[in-house]
Amino acid sequence: MLFTSHYILPIFIIGILFFLFRMFCIQVLPQLSYDEFTHLFYLPAGIRLLAVAIYGWIGILGIMLGWVFCHIFGGEKTLSECLYYGFISGFTAYISMLIWQRHYRINDNFEGITSLLAVYLVFICALISSLIRYIYLASIDPLTSFIMVFAIGFVGDILGSFFVLYAIKGGLYFYRQFVKH
Repeated sequence: MLFTSHYILPIFIIGILFFLFRMFCIQVLPQLSYDEFTHLFYLPAGIRLLAVAIYGWIGILGIMLGWVFCHIFGGEKTLSECLYYGFISGFTAYISMLIWQRHYRINDNFEGITSLLAVYLVFICALISSLIRYIYLASIDPLTSFIMVFAIGFVGDILGSFFVLYAIKGGLYFYRQFVKH
């Protein structure tokens, strides 16, 4: 039971959230997409960042499961491609977090994090994710526009991450207000 609650349950919750947020972006906001991987408002960026910040490698597995759900329920790509995208997506966020921790000397308990440091984490993750996205897309199509893919992806990851973070913050605020009364 301990194994299930500490590993399997978070992986499934992350996977489901990632899948739902990705499907929302694809189906409800298609006009904000440059291509299938580059979105001007990408909510899964916030999920993947929180997943790896809270759960580490478990978060990577959750993101991979989310991409598997995208294949099974969303009809996206082949299963092996979705596993690959999930790994790259989760691993990119994880590496970004490790770079941020090392540069700003943040311990694994995230003690002393300020709002500014959280903003830096979002920007570092968006930067690295956008670069990796461009490299991948350019490997498929050498005529891929760096400016379009990088700029749209960078802005989309930042907006998506901040939306998720502020939605959680707002939810906690309203929860505290509700509990007080």
